[in-house]
Amino acid sequence: LPNPRSTAKRNSRSSLTNTQKRELLVTRWTADHLLIGGRGSPLPARDRFFRFPAGSGESLSGFVKESQMLQPTIRGLQEKDLKKLAKLYAECFAEPPWFEVFNVEDVVQEIALVLAMKDAVTAVAEMHGVVVGAAWGFEVRREADVMALAHVPASAFYVSEIFVAASARGQGLARGLVGSLLKRVSGAECGVVRTSVNQPRIIRLFEGLGWKVVSREEVISEKYINGQTLSAPDTRVILCSS
Repeated sequence: LPNPRSTAKRNSRSSLTNTQKRELLVTRWTADHLLIGGRGSPLPARDRFFRFPAGSGESLSGFVKESQMLQPTIRGLQEKDLKKLAKLYAECFAEPPWFEVFNVEDVVQEIALVLAMKDAVTAVAEMHGVVVGAAWGFEVRREADVMALAHVPASAFYVSEIFVAASARGQGLARGLVGSLLKRVSGAECGVVRTSVNQPRIIRLFEGLGWKVVSREEVISEKYINGQTLSAPDTRVILCSS
């Protein structure tokens, strides 16, 4: 059955004049919360609309659902992405619970090394030319401690990194990035990932794909909090696809 609320919105929207439509204010508070006129409740993705400013010269053919305009492109990592990705990586991992500080140039070099690996598989999410996330992985033999804790063969695929810009979260990009990696992996008996218990979203993401926690490890991590470098305990979990 049609959603009465959605039908009412469509009817009220269609009764507006072209000028009123152009003036319909859609305020983007976050990637997940769009409020019409600064009031009301967040709109589901299918009801989010984008407007061109009045007098912009754009026709109302441009007045379309935001979900149609902001579909991400997921592709392989390219050399031109290095600096943008390194900056985004540093921003993401400066957030809780990681509180890590990275030199962007050092990250550029590390990503370049991944790009040069023959067994590496990469994925980059892009929206309107802006890089908003990435993921990559390689054979777990490169991470001997993970291989030992997970009890998997050396050819298992290890999801090494996955990160999404704060402004683009909540839209399924992380799942899309992981899905892109796994579709292009060949010859791997299973997949493996290591994360923190303080990252429930990542754990739920992989559990939603059918992966299971197979091991835990207690570690001491260096974190940069309030201008100080601190050593903090952390529990890492390893999930495996089989």
